Amino acid sequence: MTEPKHRWTIVKLPKCPALIEVASAAINAVSIKQQKLVTARTAAVAGFDQILDDDRIKVAILLKLYDRLTFIPEGEIHIGFIPEELRLLHECRKTLEALRLEKLNRQQTIILGLLRHARRELE
Repeated sequence: MTEPKHRWTIVKLPKCPALIEVASAAINAVSIKQQKLVTARTAAVAGFDQILDDDRIKVAILLKLYDRLTFIPEGEIHIGFIPEELRLLHECRKTLEALRLEKLNRQQTIILGLLRHARRELE
């Protein structure tokens, strides 16, 4: 039996209308930008990259937009990440925490990564 190439880490996100809307908009925007169909995971990772490249004002606007959303879970959505993507997520989370001045968890960081490409104001 062959060993898997990567060890995947599964992250549970709340399944709710707000997340579905943000994820679908992010998938659409990143798919158009990359000229191929992408997944929510790819859209989130693209968002992490973009957040790390953004200036402080755009990140502050992103955090304000996130605070306006309400996530009332009706179930769970699972997204798998490989170790390199988790390192990027961690780096992005530290950047966001520095501006927000409070801790964020993985789920919040993933949603912010998706939200980064979902909103036209940040492009």
